[in-house]
Amino acid sequence: MAIRFCSACQTDVEDVGGFCLLGHSLREVAPVDSLQALRDEVNQAFEEARVKVAHGLVGAPPPPPPPAVSAARVEVGESSDSDPIVDFAPAPRMDWGPERQGLLKRLH
Repeated sequence: MAIRFCSACQTDVEDVGGFCLLGHSLREVAPVDSLQALRDEVNQAFEEARVKVAHGLVGAPPPPPPPAVSAARVEVGESSDSDPIVDFAPAPRMDWGPERQGLLKRLH
């Protein structure tokens, strides 16, 4: 009975003819020769992508200018004649609802 690491189960399992007890293959993963070879491969992929993006941006039109600022803007803090909040807001005190008679007033 041999114990090996199963990458699917993420634990050490019993080796049963090259498989774990759940049926996952216990084949060996080929080790990377060195990290530098992997880094070189990644750097090459990024360099190819950078060149493609640079070539794509050469023929692209410039972005549109930002919209012009209107002189008719109302500054914060200025009051206008028709303020929609004031038009629809209730009175500052919350006594605008219907009056209710209390229980004691009904008994008298």
